[in-house]
Amino acid sequence: MKDKVKGLIIGLSIGSLIAGSAAYASATQIEVVFKSIKYMFNGVEKKSTQGQGFVYNNTTYVPLRFVGEALGQEVKWDEKNQTVWFSDKPAAKPTDVKPATGAKAAAVYKGGSLSTQDFNTFLAIMQLYNPDYTKSLTDAAFNEQMLKDDITLKILAKRGQALTGKSFKEDAAAQLADLKIQFAQVFGTEVTWDKRLLELKITDANMVTYLEERLLGNVYLTSKVSDSSLRDDYIKGLSTNAYDNATVSHILISLTLEDGTARTPEDALKRANEVIAKLNAGEAFADLAKQYSDDAGSKDNGGQYESTNVNGWVTEFKDAVIALPLNKVSEPVLSQFGYHIIRVDAKSQTTFEQAKEALSANHIQQAYQTFTTNELPGLIVSTPSK
Repeated sequence: MKDKVKGLIIGLSIGSLIAGSAAYASATQIEVVFKSIKYMFNGVEKKSTQGQGFVYNNTTYVPLRFVGEALGQEVKWDEKNQTVWFSDKPAAKPTDVKPATGAKAAAVYKGGSLSTQDFNTFLAIMQLYNPDYTKSLTDAAFNEQMLKDDITLKILAKRGQALTGKSFKEDAAAQLADLKIQFAQVFGTEVTWDKRLLELKITDANMVTYLEERLLGNVYLTSKVSDSSLRDDYIKGLSTNAYDNATVSHILISLTLEDGTARTPEDALKRANEVIAKLNAGEAFADLAKQYSDDAGSKDNGGQYESTNVNGWVTEFKDAVIALPLNKVSEPVLSQFGYHIIRVDAKSQTTFEQAKEALSANHIQQAYQTFTTNELPGLIVSTPSK
């Protein structure tokens, strides 16, 4: 399993597990857009010397160490526990919570308690999702956090059950079936689902219980999200073209030749104008894209990107697409990649109903963080370190 990508696409926190759907990730390539981002801290610009920010799936990623140090926080990477620490790494509190192989652990919270057996099952399920967690099971701080995550799941599930009064066992069983398929796609015949569960000393019934708790927790967190707050976010997004989509035909004349040598901007512009002249003479855009475009991702498709959110493109390309009327060929548009010849074939806008699920996910995660920060500490009566 060491050569497989381990864990969940949706993240490591139980909040993400509740808010999202479980999915194993296999190794893959992703396309990102690098941008020249200006970083302002309390009105003062600071420049990163630790890499360039980029955009992936409409989310901006920036160098973590740079941001931490710019805020006066020392940033440390803990390889053993796969953890980023800000400022000094806190000393682990003494705890008796141990991995699923052995010792005793229990917790009491207002409205219930967590048995050693239940917590060991939770730890095993977390290792199923992320096998790297096994390396951290002897770390006191890690186990303490896992204990709190399990308590959180139990409390939120109980609140969700009180709200709905329904069983989610069938939904959980359906999720389990999907999870097994994803597991097989990642690990193939190297490790079977049944063998992995046997190693972890858990069963399908344990998984269904866990998935149902997660679904019930989601019911409660969703109840904290108002339709008006989602609409407010949607309206804000409209002003930044967050929901604008376009189908475009595109020819890139790159500033780099196929053999890796540079092409001068003057030569690239000359070639772009030659293509535009042929388009104006009536030649088909798709044919010219296959002949001239240096964009490997679209040239064989006639240069077309279908129904794509405009924020996934570099600023120069995005601005040109927003400004262009339908079916009009642009003048050459220069970006860091070269000159682009663009024709907008269709435009659309993601509706509020279509965007609602993604908007809700952000608010659900915020509701989870609010609960763990503001409520959870007062609900825990005792843990091995308390």
